[in-house]
Amino acid sequence: MSISGKITHQPKASKSLFEELSNLDQSEMKYSWNFEEWKNYYHAIESGVLIFNPDNSQDIIGAILYKANRHDDVVHLLKIMVNSDYRRRGIAQSLLSRLKQLAVSSDKRSIYLEVEKTNLGAIKFYKQQGFQMLREVKGYYSDGADAITMELQVT
Repeated sequence: MSISGKITHQPKASKSLFEELSNLDQSEMKYSWNFEEWKNYYHAIESGVLIFNPDNSQDIIGAILYKANRHDDVVHLLKIMVNSDYRRRGIAQSLLSRLKQLAVSSDKRSIYLEVEKTNLGAIKFYKQQGFQMLREVKGYYSDGADAITMELQVT
């Protein structure tokens, strides 16, 4: 069953928002970021956040973090997070659809991401959204796990 809500775009998020996102990351992601990674992301000039809030609520139950260098034609999807209580309800798909719209309106050619090689559910989701597998990156994650790079052409 899908859930209704709104997606807001924040090209530069506040520190309080990043604290909320960090909490979502810590509770829901296998490879959550440490403080230094959040700090680097927060200070990146060309970063942005898409946030999903359910109707009549300020709770953040989903988010996409991305970077879009103005001198490059690719958007780098860094994280897509959805609270486990709300998964498989169309939130990730809605967030990704909005990111595609942003990419097109910013004259970007594609969206690029890395995903853990063994995360078959995520790989299946990205393929269903039109992403193509590019290559395997050995030892990409902090625990030595391999990643698959994927890309979606948007123009």
